[in-house]
Amino acid sequence: MVFVVKRNDLQAFLSVTLPDVALQDTKVDDSITSELVPSSLDYTIFRNDRTLGGGGTMLLVKNNLSPTNVSNLTNGSESIWAKFSVNGTIHYVASWYSDPHAPSEHILLFREQLSKIMADHRTSKLL
Repeated sequence: MVFVVKRNDLQAFLSVTLPDVALQDTKVDDSITSELVPSSLDYTIFRNDRTLGGGGTMLLVKNNLSPTNVSNLTNGSESIWAKFSVNGTIHYVASWYSDPHAPSEHILLFREQLSKIMADHRTSKLL
């Protein structure tokens, strides 16, 4: 029942506010499919599931932005990354979760991801 209520809350929020990008912790696993967000809302859905009842992140990006998954940023953190271009500028967005009980070193995984983005950006400027 909790899943249904939260799913309905998410769908209502998206329908009313129409954000280009939204992120959410999910607490679902891969047995839950597209019923999270109806296709009529026109989002590309990126998910990093853990187990039912705990963890997991989801990133929603409007389809008109043509988002792509940034799989090279996967590093063991509980995160999902996407990128898209607006007026020739690349934008990276993420849904990143850190358990409150995770060791402080866990933030180093996020820092590693940011370093990869900066390195990729520098390389693309040289091309």
